Amino acid sequence: MRLDQLEESILELRKSSLLREPDDGLYLEQMQQSFGSTMIDAATNDYLGYASEALNSDEQSRTEWPTGARSSRLIFGSSRAHLKVEQFMADWCGSEAALLFPNGYTANLGALSALLSKEDAVFSDEYNHASLIDGIRLRSRAQVFPHLDLRRLETMLADSMDRPARWVIVESYYSMDGDSPDLSELRRLCDRYDAFLYVDEAHSFGVFGPTGAGLCEEVAVKADVLMCGFGKATASSGACVLGSSQLRTWLWNRARSFVFSTAPSPRQVHDLYDNLQRLRSDAKRRQRLTEIANQVRSSLSDAGLQLTGHGPILSLIFGEEQLALQAARDLSEQGIVAQAIRPPTVPAGASRLRVTMKANWQLRQVERLSEALIQQAKKASICSSPDQ
Repeated sequence: MRLDQLEESILELRKSSLLREPDDGLYLEQMQQSFGSTMIDAATNDYLGYASEALNSDEQSRTEWPTGARSSRLIFGSSRAHLKVEQFMADWCGSEAALLFPNGYTANLGALSALLSKEDAVFSDEYNHASLIDGIRLRSRAQVFPHLDLRRLETMLADSMDRPARWVIVESYYSMDGDSPDLSELRRLCDRYDAFLYVDEAHSFGVFGPTGAGLCEEVAVKADVLMCGFGKATASSGACVLGSSQLRTWLWNRARSFVFSTAPSPRQVHDLYDNLQRLRSDAKRRQRLTEIANQVRSSLSDAGLQLTGHGPILSLIFGEEQLALQAARDLSEQGIVAQAIRPPTVPAGASRLRVTMKANWQLRQVERLSEALIQQAKKASICSSPDQ
């Protein structure tokens, strides 16, 4: 695209209700100022409510950790904080080793571009995150299978036995639909066709599993490569790619987003370590999140809404872009923040409100949110029950 065509292209997006305006006005902050403690944040990924709480810490110990790592990990940028997080994650997830990246995007980009080759057969769920898609594109070409369609995937695997390697790449919990693949069946398929399984746990880490390690832990499935992101339930930043010790060494040498990036701040990573320790032991709050998600879903289902998926991500599909935008505006007037999601993030005709529930909501907030969503569904005539 030419730079002198940007204005025209932006105008076309605006006309089609697809323009995302830069959040220069800090919308969430404005809403907080307007509604204070009555505001409901149903848009961000702070699933367990950590980011909204002030965590007590020993300020003296914090000064031991510098704010900057000074260089990449390869040029003496490592600190004890980085290594502690990596060892903690490896022990938690039952892997030999882990490597810490600045964020989930660079983790997927670096790992996939380092592991894939153009000769490989790479199978990607059609709803995979952009970071997975971009990581594949750097070195290979994906064969996309319909979302969660494992029968189609098996056919594709069977037709690829002449390739030097086969890779199946999925997310464990999809952030726009709140649904999941059958990870146990995926593992069986990969074993049957000698394929490697790469699982992105960004939205399930900290939320699912007996100790919060994610959906692979919950169903006792071992991925060949696992990516756990820390920008959601952990209320921090960064991500770890987990697998064998050889995988860690290879990524240390060949994951360009790791090799050529300054290491994450040791002070931030030290704080991340504290959050991870808290997260692993916080079964009570995970249970509370499950109860809240079930309550909201039950209320909406009883009102005649057809819901898919599970857990704390709920998509209320309006279809048309304008309907989703209007619903988000109506909710904002009540102090409720829910994001209107439109193409190309979701398919055409599938514009929606994306609601992310929080474990620290009070009963009155849960009831208020449920009623507000039901009213918006009735207004848009998307309740299936004839008497709604």
